[in-house]
Amino acid sequence: MRTTPAHCLSAGHLMAQLQLAFGAITNRVARLEAKGWLTRDLDPNDRRSVLVTLIPAGYERALEVFSIKTDTEFSLLSSIPLDAQRRINDELRTVLIVLAGPA
Repeated sequence: MRTTPAHCLSAGHLMAQLQLAFGAITNRVARLEAKGWLTRDLDPNDRRSVLVTLIPAGYERALEVFSIKTDTEFSLLSSIPLDAQRRINDELRTVLIVLAGPA
């Protein structure tokens, strides 16, 4: 098993996790790298693979974005009763599973 530093994934793993095409990952990673939030390096264990690593500034920015997203979701959904939120979440999960197709 290979070990990688914290906040580090291969481009292929990002592609699979985010369910995006290679070009979409490449473009997003390039933009984030240009902003100084991550680095791209060849994987020392597999020179055909690229490792994407969040640097501290990128990790802090990710935390900010997730916090804003969470606060916004809470604000938007807080007027909906909790049991209705759970039903909506379950239905959306079903839609995503159907759209994803067989594993």
